[in-house]
Amino acid sequence: IIIKILTAVCAFLGLRRRDNFLLSSLFLLFFSFMAGLTPSIIRASIMAFLLIIAQLSARLYRPLYALLFAMVVMVWFNPLILLNSLSFQLSFLATGGILLLYPLEEESSFWQKNIFSGLGQWLELTLLPSLSAFLMVMPWILYKMQTVSLVSPITNLLVVPFLPLIIILGGITAFFSWVFYPLGLFFSFVLQLLLKYILFVVHLFSSFAFSQIYIPFSFRWLVFPCYLLLFAFIYYQRRKWGSTAFLNLSERSERKSRFLRSEATKGS
Repeated sequence: IIIKILTAVCAFLGLRRRDNFLLSSLFLLFFSFMAGLTPSIIRASIMAFLLIIAQLSARLYRPLYALLFAMVVMVWFNPLILLNSLSFQLSFLATGGILLLYPLEEESSFWQKNIFSGLGQWLELTLLPSLSAFLMVMPWILYKMQTVSLVSPITNLLVVPFLPLIIILGGITAFFSWVFYPLGLFFSFVLQLLLKYILFVVHLFSSFAFSQIYIPFSFRWLVFPCYLLLFAFIYYQRRKWGSTAFLNLSERSERKSRFLRSEATKGS
């Protein structure tokens, strides 16, 4: 999100492609170090860097290929990360779930209804990616931790819409803290309110007795049939929908808009 906004601003200001590339790359490097260079941050940074190259070279960006490329690069430099880092495993599983399951879920007739246009589309864009990631990581979390959260879809619905704003405000706060401290202090106050809201939601739902359930150790083997069924569903749906379910997000949004307009015309 940040990289798309930054490259768009640079293009609006009339910067040359080389300057746009250098500025976006430096910002991405700064953000990665500031966030701590965890496996999930490194994965996201590699994918974002490929997005910068694709945008500035006017080439099609394939997020699934970018995800696989990031995995190969990280495993090449540290092969043990594939087995020893839970953060690495969950990051790639969650991102893969969004890339593979979200287009299929969006194509279902339920999400094509008129109620999911306008404000209802906010529910779809918030719930579906969270649900896609949850379905992909849940079997592995059960295998590693023997627990699963029952409230995570609800908490994601309440928290995820604010995450892009928090990231952007964090960058703005850091910038103005160097340039004009009083303005940076104001943005930090707004950022603190959002962070307190997220912590409140997390603490509230985690305090419920039914917030998570425990799965006995002897049932860990269920992870294998779960993933077998999940990938069989993806394979079947991909054959059913063909390439239409895996179009870029902008193309899917445009196709959905045309569908809703045609349905509205039929209704009138």
